[in-house]
Amino acid sequence: MLDILFENRVSLKLKKIFSKADRFFCKLARYRHYKYLFRNKFIIDTPSEKFLSLVLELQDIEQQLIDESEKEKLRYSVFRRDFSSVLWAWACEQKIRSAHNQFYDTMIIFIEGYECYCDTGVTTSEAYYSSRQLYWITNGSFNEFWASFYGLFFPKYLLPNQVENLELIKLKDLQNVVGEIKKNGYHIFDTKLNSEISDRLVSFAEVSLCKLSPYYPELSTKEYLIYDRHNPKSVTYRIDEQELAKNLDIQNLIADFSVISMVQEYFGCRAVLRNISMWWSTDLLKGASDSSSAQLYHWDGDAIKFINIFVYLTEVTTHNGPHCFVRNSHRSKPPSLLRDGRFSDQEIEDFYGKNNIDEIVGKKGTIIAADTRAFHKGKALEDGERLILMLTFSTDLFGAPYSSIQLSDQLTDSLSISMRYSPYTYARLTLTSKAVE
Repeated sequence: MLDILFENRVSLKLKKIFSKADRFFCKLARYRHYKYLFRNKFIIDTPSEKFLSLVLELQDIEQQLIDESEKEKLRYSVFRRDFSSVLWAWACEQKIRSAHNQFYDTMIIFIEGYECYCDTGVTTSEAYYSSRQLYWITNGSFNEFWASFYGLFFPKYLLPNQVENLELIKLKDLQNVVGEIKKNGYHIFDTKLNSEISDRLVSFAEVSLCKLSPYYPELSTKEYLIYDRHNPKSVTYRIDEQELAKNLDIQNLIADFSVISMVQEYFGCRAVLRNISMWWSTDLLKGASDSSSAQLYHWDGDAIKFINIFVYLTEVTTHNGPHCFVRNSHRSKPPSLLRDGRFSDQEIEDFYGKNNIDEIVGKKGTIIAADTRAFHKGKALEDGERLILMLTFSTDLFGAPYSSIQLSDQLTDSLSISMRYSPYTYARLTLTSKAVE
């Protein structure tokens, strides 16, 4: 397939299939009723005639009188057949002013890596790094195009209102919430986590074995300890994800349909639970920042498109580690900041100004949804402690490495119901026979 793409590269660049005007009006006439396309500008700007015939083929699949599972298989087969050629056609239309050759080389690595991921479920390190490179080479336009294209084949699940443990969003408010995230990069919900659930999660975290991050051998002979607020041995204490997934309150949270609905609406397609994280942050360094604990500005690129749900399980003030977020920086970044790595406060402030940096404080139970492709950090703690729960959802599991989560205990009713309605959302969860009973 890639040999053909190479042969077509020059011809695609020298000869346009349509002029820009003709191409636009042709699409406008043929697809004005397809709401999905017109909500996604990165799709409507795609030049390939092959792509247009692909959309018609998907429309034919939807009209067939077959089970949804059979339609899903047919959509996936079309996706596997055509994603590389459509992506390459998109790449050849991009006007990349810097690192031009690197862009095409990186795109080839991504295409090969994604084909491998489809076959094996594993993302190679080269493929993962290529997706991060494509983000900053294209200033995010690659991620938006890919997510929009992916959504054609993997539509949102239709969810009932049976499982709403948080009741974060009323249906009438869904578009406003998603619109705010798209505009600013984050949203703080009016609803807070129930105090009884928050208290139980704090109690759970107080007795859980944690990984010290970073590990200071001079402070502890053990890399795993139970958190002792009176004698911290590290900046961060991370609780094992396997243990988090067994917690019944957390199972109910990841099963909440109001959360899944919001995430799907933001992506424009189905979503998958990528990570469950919980950690204590301490004042060990008394206000000094630790890079490994994400206390310097950075952007996340673990997946092509994703969103994080943060829950403050302790009250957070300006002194004990508020989440700092640079408004609108999830959409694009200045050339001087388009790179991987950490960034100083001065670098961020010089471009965005202090007025565009939000320090998010909140009471216990505060819930935040954030697209952390934006610049952000956890402010270094001057005093006290912070406990936070983070749920990460993405469009698929391509990206940073992960392992399956084994669940041998009985599932909550909420999670059992959610897994039936949106099975791919819980693709990382592997159930033993005991859990299924």
